[in-house]
Amino acid sequence: MAEEKRQFLDDQRRPIAVEAKFGEGKRRYGLGLIREKLAPAHGSTLAINILVMNLEKLLVLLFVFSHVGSIFSGLGDR
Repeated sequence: MAEEKRQFLDDQRRPIAVEAKFGEGKRRYGLGLIREKLAPAHGSTLAINILVMNLEKLLVLLFVFSHVGSIFSGLGDR
């Protein structure tokens, strides 16, 4: 019984995380501004916006790692 309850709660949490990402996309990336009429076009536009969200995350990581690497390379010059 406890296992079923835990599984039910886990199943309830997953959609919340997905909806939170869509909310972030609407706020930060303008997903709420999509006004496509046809379903295939809407799906393509949505996929491109999600791709851009992921690329921005990768760009931030690249930026952070490049600066951390430059800091550590400067320490060897002392």
